[in-house]
Formats: sequence, C-alpha cells, structure tokens
Amino acid sequence: KKLEILYLHQNFLDGTLPTEIGRLSKLTHLDLSQNSIGGIIPEELGGGGLSKIRYLNLSENRMNGTIPNSLAFLPELTELNLNDNHLKGFIPTSLMENSNMLVNLSLANNILSGSIPHVMGGEMLTNPKQLQMLCLNNNTLNGTIPEYIGGNLVSLQTLKLSGNKLTGTIPNTFGNLSKLETLTLDGNLLTGVVPMSVCGLENVANW
Repeated sequence: KKLEILYLHQNFLDGTLPTEIGRLSKLTHLDLSQNSIGGIIPEELGGGGLSKIRYLNLSENRMNGTIPNSLAFLPELTELNLNDNHLKGFIPTSLMENSNMLVNLSLANNILSGSIPHVMGGEMLTNPKQLQMLCLNNNTLNGTIPEYIGGNLVSLQTLKLSGNKLTGTIPNTFGNLSKLETLTLDGNLLTGVVPMSVCGLENVANW
C-alpha cells in the first residue's frame, strides 16, 4: 500500500484490470497504456480507493463497458486518459460535477454516445478554468456543442470534437478561448456559418 508510482505502459499485458489496484491508497500515478488489457474499468479504482491518484492513463487497450461513476470521486485527479479503447455509454455527468482538479480529460476513439454533459464548465464545476485539454473526438456523441465550453473553459489549449454526430452551430463563445492552439470540429453534422469570433483566435495553429 506504500506504492506511489506504477508505470507498466508499452508492454504486452492482457487479461483484465485487477480490482486490487483500488487498494493502493498511496498511488499517485498509474500508467497501463499501450497494452492489450480488456474487460471493464473496475468501480474500485474510484470511490475513495485511489484517493491520492493524480495521473490515470488506461489508453490504447481493449477495455469495454462504460466509464464508472466512481472515477468522479478521485479528488486529486488532474489527468484522465481513456483514449483508444472500446468504451461505450454516456460520459458520466458526475465526472463533470465533481472532478474539479482536471487539467486533461481525454476520452477519444471510443464508442461513447449521448450528448456532451451540460454541467461541464457550469456552476457545478468549481474550477473550470483549470481544464487545458478536452478530447472527445471519434466517438458517436450527438446533440449540440454547449455554449459554456467557450464561456467557462477559458484555459483550454486543445479542444477536439471531430468525428462525432454533433449538430447545430459553432458557438460564438468559442471566441473567448484565447489560449486555444488546437481545434478540431471536422466530421460532424454542424450547420450555419463560422462565427467571426472563431476566426480571431490567433493562437490556433491546428484546425
């Protein structure tokens, strides 16, 4: 239980993720990315089990099932990377309500559905200004792009929403994202005009 850092990325690990990892109460960094781990993400990883975890990377595996609500109750979590798995279902609203320390949230290249939770960046998220990277690209998300992404998440440097089924227009509030460097919206069902405010984003180098 004294283990603080566990890096096992870039191996050939398979099987499922053992629930016993949730007992490592001192763990601050866990990287199991780029393996062949399958099965679901155990509820035991959240809910106070990994209460000290700051960096959690399970990307580029074969994990399926849904994103457990318990991940919302990791009070120190700053980076959550679940990219490139086979995760499905909705993005948990609780993850957006309670994850107030998040700097990087990457859920790209999965099979996530539903709309982008409308509490993200709203009154329920205490420190929305801390989020710098939001990657939700290449899922099956639908609905409109929430206005608050531009209105509240003013520290965003990377915003990737491409390859979904998003509809409606590009919010005018995107013009507030003065620190934005990468913005991808391609491969959706967006309509209307490109807001002039977006054209004025001087730091965007990648569209």
